[in-house]
Amino acid sequence: MSVHINKTVLITGASGVLGRQVANRFTNAGWNVTGLAYSRANKNHLVHCDLTNTNETDAIIRDVKPDAIVHCAAERKP
Repeated sequence: MSVHINKTVLITGASGVLGRQVANRFTNAGWNVTGLAYSRANKNHLVHCDLTNTNETDAIIRDVKPDAIVHCAAERKP
């Protein structure tokens, strides 16, 4: 049973293996979860974000107003 605690977490890389698990844990703990993804943003109600675009990233953070940010994103290209 989850309890709503009225806190919001922003998770980068939420479509990846680690990010999905982190998002599930926060959801189960009653947090409001906003997940950011780049290549698979259309799945699971994720928000598309290119983290290398600081204007886009800043705008999302200002809009979401998270209580916490968990960075799970990774660059797949060398």
